[in-house]
Amino acid sequence: MTPTGSTPLVLLLLNSPLMLALFALLAALLVATPAEAADRTFVFSPADVVSMIEAFNAEILARSGSFGRDIAIRGDRVRFFGRSCPALADGAHVISRVRILDSADHAGVLAGKSNKPNPDLATALKSMDVASWTSPAAARTSVAGWTTDTSDPDAAGFVLAGFANGDPTGAIGIAQLTDATPKFLVQLDLAAPITGDPASLVVAITTELPPTRPGKMPKRGECFVVVSAYPADLQTLVDLLARSPMPDTLRATLSQLLDDAATSLAAGNPGSAATSVKSFAVTLARAIGTGIDDTAAERLVLRALLVNDALRL
Repeated sequence: MTPTGSTPLVLLLLNSPLMLALFALLAALLVATPAEAADRTFVFSPADVVSMIEAFNAEILARSGSFGRDIAIRGDRVRFFGRSCPALADGAHVISRVRILDSADHAGVLAGKSNKPNPDLATALKSMDVASWTSPAAARTSVAGWTTDTSDPDAAGFVLAGFANGDPTGAIGIAQLTDATPKFLVQLDLAAPITGDPASLVVAITTELPPTRPGKMPKRGECFVVVSAYPADLQTLVDLLARSPMPDTLRATLSQLLDDAATSLAAGNPGSAATSVKSFAVTLARAIGTGIDDTAAERLVLRALLVNDALRL
């Protein structure tokens, strides 16, 4: 019993500053937090860039039942919610700028007319489960005549060095379809994490036709596609390794190689990290038929080679 007029000891404890702080901490821990952004790396070859248009056209035609009259074929082009990309197979059109956009809404804004966005395009792109990311992003390229495009803070882009002057030197066309070496790299802070699966990225592609008269600017147009890309970083190898059945001794060896690569990368030595990743691929290739599934091994080897290219870019 508590004497009349006095405050119970339990209430005094509950109202103490220490207990109030503990309750606040507990409440914070119980509240669900959104998934943290994931910093992931993606690489593309000139051949990948050339194939983006045709691959996207094939994808939307396969989904034409969902998009109805907003898809139309006009000659060699597929018109998608008011926008279309020319076929590079004609040998006349080339690509002079490539930008990975942070969201489908961004594409809708860029595709608008008279300062009015194209929300229908944005909605259609969202229906394709596109990934979004937050600035800043990083980009670099080893393609001669190309540089990073910093004109839009919400895009990770690449552009011809002579773009502003209409100089087409180095433009990507159908002739680059055989260049499969990754030469474009972007690092994006994805809004949602991915675990070894491809991400669907919104890409703005600027194409152009040579001018009809000397001294004139080329005729340009911009279209928007969705590109499926696997991440090319150490994390994707960690994720794939965890999901792949194999003997414990092999797993331990591969894990150590990834640890070595991570240590080198943290020390600012991507070349050494790439060497460890290449050893990872070679070790896997030699282990095929000794307890690891052929399909799993092939998937890991191919991804490791992609990561190796990214680290050396």
